[in-house]
Amino acid sequence: MTPLLSDQEAIIINRLVYHFEPIHRREVVVFRYPLEATQLFIKRIAGVPGDTVQIRQGLVYVKWELGFRALRPNTT
Repeated sequence: MTPLLSDQEAIIINRLVYHFEPIHRREVVVFRYPLEATQLFIKRIAGVPGDTVQIRQGLVYVKWELGFRALRPNTT
């Protein structure tokens, strides 16, 4: 999967959307690090409740209605 953001890149965050819409697979979310409230994490959602997520040989596999789909990391 190709990275969406680069180091030192600026982004704008809509924090209200998390309260009104469910989070979907492959979306990018921002949240506070639980042990240090001054740090923010930016992560991509790999699975939602009900999904089975596996990592095999460096690849992420997500199982849902259509079967297993590989989300390949960027190797360049």
